[in-house]
Amino acid sequence: VRNEWLFSILLHVFMCLSLPCEQYPPHLCWPDDRTLIVGWGDSVKVCRVKDRVASPSHLTPGLIELPPHYLEIVYMFTTDFYVCGVGPLDEHLVVLAYNKQTDLSLASLGVDSRRPQMRVLEPLQGTFEEISKDVLGIRCYQEYKPANYHLECLVEDRQFYIVCPQDVVVAKPRSADDRIEWLLEHDKYAEALEVVKTSRDVQRYTLLAVGRVYLDHLMTHGSFQDAAKLCTQILGEENTLCWAK
Repeated sequence: VRNEWLFSILLHVFMCLSLPCEQYPPHLCWPDDRTLIVGWGDSVKVCRVKDRVASPSHLTPGLIELPPHYLEIVYMFTTDFYVCGVGPLDEHLVVLAYNKQTDLSLASLGVDSRRPQMRVLEPLQGTFEEISKDVLGIRCYQEYKPANYHLECLVEDRQFYIVCPQDVVVAKPRSADDRIEWLLEHDKYAEALEVVKTSRDVQRYTLLAVGRVYLDHLMTHGSFQDAAKLCTQILGEENTLCWAK
């Protein structure tokens, strides 16, 4: 069914764009048989395929027979980066991004804007909200342009594959444990403790383990009052063994 009206869909989606395909190729993703995500240049569109309701022929004499399906654009927005691939992640979009502007003066600080990024976006009417952004470690990225990158995804497995001339990178959503590990490595103890308390998916960490690391940090830096306030919450009033430690 897709092939019958794919050309008309693409024509409708792209007719207002004029970027050269050899430099900024369009990227398509079908999360299911009724949803099409399109990224081209700095534009993203989320489309739904709808069934056309046929009008009785005797009410519309001479009417040209229309295709049984039509395209409805649900979300459409412009980005401040070039889109090198798109995919779904629950109610969000995953976009492989390439910065429009590059600032080579930041390279000495370890920040190179030419590196591609995986961005998670929440589509809105006419705009979007960025949920997260991760810079990718790609070899020879200095030599690449948007046309050198491609994104494939396995929707059911929630896995994404970033393809470029010398690398294939596998990406998947961070788990609650991954987030806690990252927060602890970056001394964000309060945020790590909050994730342990609120997430049901934590497996490797406990409130006590993260709390004790947080308490050690507070004590080391002389924040005794803050540590005292957290003791009952973290250790519990009846846990005499932990209090002794």
